[in-house]
Amino acid sequence: MQLFLTDSSDIYKAEGAEFKCLLNGPLLVNSTWISDEGIATFNNTLNKAEFTARESMLSDLYEMQAVLSGQLFKVNRYLGTRSEKDIVFFLLHLHFRMTITQSHLFLQLIKQLLSKYPETNAIHVNLPEEYAYLSTLVQRPGLSVEFSFTFRKIKAPSKLRLLGVLKHMYYTFEYLIPKPRQRLKKPGATQTHFLFLLSDIKHHHHILKTFFKLCEKQKDIFITVVHVSSGIEQKHSASLKSNESVNFQVLNLQEFRSTKTIVSHSDFYNALNKLNPVFQFFKRGNLLYHAELKYAWIGKAFELLKPDVCLHIGVFNDGRYMSDVANFYDVPSVNLEYGISFDDPLLEANIEFTARAVPGQDAVDVWKKRKDPTPSHYIIGAPNLDEYLQLSASFNKASFFARHQLDPLKKTIFFAGTYSSALNYLYDIEKKEILRNLCKLCHENDWNLIVKKHPLEFDTIVDDVIAENNYLRQRAFRHDQVGLSEAVFYSDFITNQISSIVLEALYFNKPFCYLTTSLEETRADQMTMVKEGLAFKFHDMASFAEYASDIFNTGASHEIYAKINRLKTLYLYKTDGNASERLFELMLQLANKRTSC
Repeated sequence: MQLFLTDSSDIYKAEGAEFKCLLNGPLLVNSTWISDEGIATFNNTLNKAEFTARESMLSDLYEMQAVLSGQLFKVNRYLGTRSEKDIVFFLLHLHFRMTITQSHLFLQLIKQLLSKYPETNAIHVNLPEEYAYLSTLVQRPGLSVEFSFTFRKIKAPSKLRLLGVLKHMYYTFEYLIPKPRQRLKKPGATQTHFLFLLSDIKHHHHILKTFFKLCEKQKDIFITVVHVSSGIEQKHSASLKSNESVNFQVLNLQEFRSTKTIVSHSDFYNALNKLNPVFQFFKRGNLLYHAELKYAWIGKAFELLKPDVCLHIGVFNDGRYMSDVANFYDVPSVNLEYGISFDDPLLEANIEFTARAVPGQDAVDVWKKRKDPTPSHYIIGAPNLDEYLQLSASFNKASFFARHQLDPLKKTIFFAGTYSSALNYLYDIEKKEILRNLCKLCHENDWNLIVKKHPLEFDTIVDDVIAENNYLRQRAFRHDQVGLSEAVFYSDFITNQISSIVLEALYFNKPFCYLTTSLEETRADQMTMVKEGLAFKFHDMASFAEYASDIFNTGASHEIYAKINRLKTLYLYKTDGNASERLFELMLQLANKRTSC
């Protein structure tokens, strides 16, 4: 049996092989011999592949780091503040996190195919050139493997191509012709300057909502927010511009364009290519050039703004760029982690801040396991939950349910979908199946159903499934249509695929569980609460229905409340509404320590 695998629909159609598969990333979407049901079942076996691939990527990275140890590479002055070992880790991790992880995801797919179809004696793999590393991973006695890695030119309508050319000309002109810089507000002589490097995602702004209100009362605090584009569509992006005041200014990172500190990294790429030619795509990918731009722009922002302390939300490289620049200028840096509720290899990114503010002890344990170089971890609780004490007093269940044709006398199930950049196609497929079954289950048990979309969920999957079933008392909401806390507050049971919404469930003392269609391990199995048997995961609706019905019919038992209280302390520390105040005190302490030195 000879298999042909490709992610190109054109090549798939043209290929005459008897056994061929069309891929969407590392998942099957079509096949000449596997049924649609079989494809769905097969993809479900890859539910944990994301974690397996990331762990394998890290293993390969550390091996390559050891090989390159002792070599000195030319880097910008900000990255140069780190150790030689840390520098090599970053140069590798920037590339490995995406392309090598994806290669390992494809490897998981191939392994599953070979396990399911052991009679396979030959495979032809056709993929884009950035996955050439896969050729070093697929090895099995008696298996003939042929790879063809090709450059895939992205097809775009002529109008979009013309627009791209015009935009390129415009930005080139902007770089060449000096222009007056927007007048920057400067803090007063006695004010402490807080700098926030935030994405244009509304949810990140909401996390700091109570914090910013607290700062409004502090006249000796001056705040600058610098927005960094997340890449989402402009119509979905958000800005804190409306918050501007005498002591609060909002800027965009593009306003600090600079190429002053950029280096080429040709020595690093040459060293990699000598080790293995499959790495030659790294240079063409321009990842380091884009990283250098971020370093240069953020560096320019620090040079002009001169903050006393800075903060970043998130676990990706913008935080690295900020912390390295802050280290160069001797400015304390804080990372605010608001919802990491599972152990993910993605966290092992070796980004060193002065301090990391986390919700609870569980987060500290995970960061330490993931070799976080940040010297101090401060448990503060979850700032995004602070406002819930006040908000919950104003919630009106009867009014909300009347507006949306829900019955306040019936039990209500809440479902939150999952977004994952690496395997979102898989979670979308699973989400459809879970929702179809959940709609039917709620209808049969006479329960209300509320479905809330993820902040980055802009498709119509949820709406289509709800409309398709057309049952009474079942409603879907966009992220901006109902507050997360409000929806959780009104519900009696919280379900999700794998989401940090469990923190809201804990806060409001709601029973919750994870739903999947996979019989294999999933991301939920990486949750501490699942590993310790403090939370349940169901792969069939009958078991879930029995569990939920027991709770609804007998009332939440003392055992359930005991589990919720234990988890609340472990994950949320305190739910006293003062997490933002503890964050404020941390930042002020770091700023004062700097100015007193």
